[in-house]
Amino acid sequence: EVMQPFLIALVLTLQVPAHDAGAQFLKRAGWDHYRVLASTDNEAYAMQVFAERLRQALVDSGYAPR
Repeated sequence: EVMQPFLIALVLTLQVPAHDAGAQFLKRAGWDHYRVLASTDNEAYAMQVFAERLRQALVDSGYAPR
């Protein structure tokens, strides 16, 4: 089944420790992390795409962990 793309906007209010830890996780997580939690390769790929978009949104808002 091919799903049509749609736009979703998320607004997060986080304190420094939470956004720092989340950004570090997104920076460090790899295929193996997503695949272990997914039921299929396609689902793992979708998780990875979501995480990368979220990571990029943090970068775009001025927060890029080292």
